[in-house]
Amino acid sequence: MFRTASALALILLVGCAVTTPRQLTLAPRYYGVWVNVIAANYNWWQIDAAGAVNYGIALDGGKCAGRAATVLSSNRIDVAFGNSGVVYLRLAEGDLLLFEAGPAKVSLHRRVEAANICRKSDGTYFEGAPYPAH
Repeated sequence: MFRTASALALILLVGCAVTTPRQLTLAPRYYGVWVNVIAANYNWWQIDAAGAVNYGIALDGGKCAGRAATVLSSNRIDVAFGNSGVVYLRLAEGDLLLFEAGPAKVSLHRRVEAANICRKSDGTYFEGAPYPAH
């Protein structure tokens, strides 16, 4: 009887110790869709509670594709593609978002609607755009 009770207590104790890891999220102030202020860079970020996805145009085919970054904290992501590295997010005056990966690695983005992702300057969309207007 004592062994059964001890085993049951151990199972309950271990069961209580197992927890589901908390998903890291970026601060809500960064939520939204952002486009690089240099239009020729064709670079968009979509940030929400689920994470951060970067959309860009492939150099070899001109198709739009999205890739997720890994959220490290409320203002930090790990970008494992393109100009890879750990990036700090900071809001700037005028509703701008600064992506800072080091002293010489900075990009500035402005807030736009989701329909702007992968949109060309002539209003058409690159192939693979996630939200083309029909």
